[in-house]
Parts: sequence; structure tokens; C-alpha cells
Amino acid sequence: MSQIRGPGPARIAWGYRTAAELEAWTIQLDRGTPDDPQPFRRTLVAAVVGRPDLHALKQRPLTFTVLREGRPPLAWRIVPGTLQIGLEAITAELEAKEAPAYVAIRSAGK
Repeated sequence: MSQIRGPGPARIAWGYRTAAELEAWTIQLDRGTPDDPQPFRRTLVAAVVGRPDLHALKQRPLTFTVLREGRPPLAWRIVPGTLQIGLEAITAELEAKEAPAYVAIRSAGK
């Protein structure tokens, strides 16, 4: 298992709305089984700063975004149904490829 660690600022967003501010985040990369459609699993573990927006964290799609000074942000979509909110930390499974740093919110029924 390998890890990507980041002490810098990050967030979970629903569209343009920040659902949770994060710090001290880690992405754990685990190799799946040969039959698994995803050869690697990416699991996010992060400390929450302040109070998360629980309503926004229940919405879809959610995006984990790493803010980098002087460079474009990195972002991954959170796999629906994998987000777990603890008292001090959030864990979630991330999709395999990078996503846009923001996802537009569509109105219901459209």
C-alpha cells in the first residue's frame, strides 16, 4: 500500500459550495484483486477543520479538491455511498481519474 500525504488545504465540495474544509489529508492507494474492475482503490482520510455542512455532504456529486498555491487544483470525485463522517475525520473512496475542480449543480428534474 502506498500513500499520498498533504498537509496543505483541501476541501470537499458540492458544486461551488464547500461542504467541508480539510487538513492533514492522506490518500491511500490499495491494489485490488485481479477480478476487480478497479485495479487500485483510492481511500481518502482527512481531518476536518471547523464544522462541516452536513446537508451539502449528503448531496451528489461531491468532489475532493486539493488547493495548490500557484498551480491548478487537483480534484477527484467521491464514489457515492462511501463517505463516512466521524467526529474529527472524514473517509471516502475516490474515483480512479481526476475530475474537474468544480461540478455544476443542476436543478432537480432537469
